[in-house]
Amino acid sequence: MSNSRMKQATAIQILQQFLDVAGVEGLAPLSGGHINSTFRVDAVLAGGRREKLILQKINTHIFKKPERVMENIAATARHLSGKDYKLKVMSPVPTLNGSLLYSENSETWRLFPFFGNTTCFFTAKDDETAHRTAWAFGNFMAKLGDFDAKKLHITIPDFHNGILRIKQLDAAIKEAKKDRLAQAGELLKGITEHLVYLKKMDSLPLPLRVAHHDAKISNVLFDEEGKKPVAIVDLDTIMPGRMISDFGDLVRSMACTVSEEEEDPGKVAFVPARYEALEVGFLEGLSGAIAMKEKKALPAAGPWLTLMQSVRFLTDFLRGDVYYRVRYEHQNYHRARNQFVLFLSMKRHLADRLIVC
Repeated sequence: MSNSRMKQATAIQILQQFLDVAGVEGLAPLSGGHINSTFRVDAVLAGGRREKLILQKINTHIFKKPERVMENIAATARHLSGKDYKLKVMSPVPTLNGSLLYSENSETWRLFPFFGNTTCFFTAKDDETAHRTAWAFGNFMAKLGDFDAKKLHITIPDFHNGILRIKQLDAAIKEAKKDRLAQAGELLKGITEHLVYLKKMDSLPLPLRVAHHDAKISNVLFDEEGKKPVAIVDLDTIMPGRMISDFGDLVRSMACTVSEEEEDPGKVAFVPARYEALEVGFLEGLSGAIAMKEKKALPAAGPWLTLMQSVRFLTDFLRGDVYYRVRYEHQNYHRARNQFVLFLSMKRHLADRLIVC
């Protein structure tokens, strides 16, 4: 039996734990994710009905308690399904015995509906696409505004905890090899001068909300023309958080001239027009569901999360690249440097709007 047939047989076996499946007409891996293994399945159900599905194997090394991840996704999906929510909802398909997961041979699987006739992007082609992306995340947060965030599990503790990231950097400095510490010296000096920014942002008394925690354009499905948002996806990190986490992610990932992988820091710069499109779109999506102190904090969110990401990349570089996947020896150093350059550029352009400095 060929490998493709083996995969198809395995897919049928797993799918039969969730649905009355007669066969599989198509099975293809989906790229883009770096944590879980994802497949699109064209299934034939008993009676001949055909259905397209997303079958996913959860990386339990990252998500050590996948049942909590699924409880969060299911709870928020139920809430959104009961609201006047215009986008499609990623509601998990339960197993035949009512579980949200199926585990066998040290593998844990889950099933979602597949949203056809959609497309996704990894970068925004223009300000209008950025605006629509931000609207989708703002609207998502607004519709979950009356959900008690404290009822959700914290699936990744201290995910956006700046003070913890500073402690991790300090520990990495003490343990770093001399050559890496020497290379990072100038960058480390610059970052250290701004770490108070992370501390001040962490201390802001902002409301606890349901936050996506990975708000970027690749986690929004658009219609085939690439104009209208269809669904927010990749909900593994949905948990209690603050509005600045999601808006900060949008700004960090989208309001920059180049990606974080750029090797030439001279090409890295903040894009003010893109930022304005993101802020307007996000606020439109929220439709007024924002406290004044949250609104005042929005401009500081991008620099905060960008500096934190610079600290995380530099910490991993000093540790010997143990967390982020790298293609060459100094990639995490370049990533950290790019994020710090972007942070400084953000601060210059947003100086008159920052509530902390």
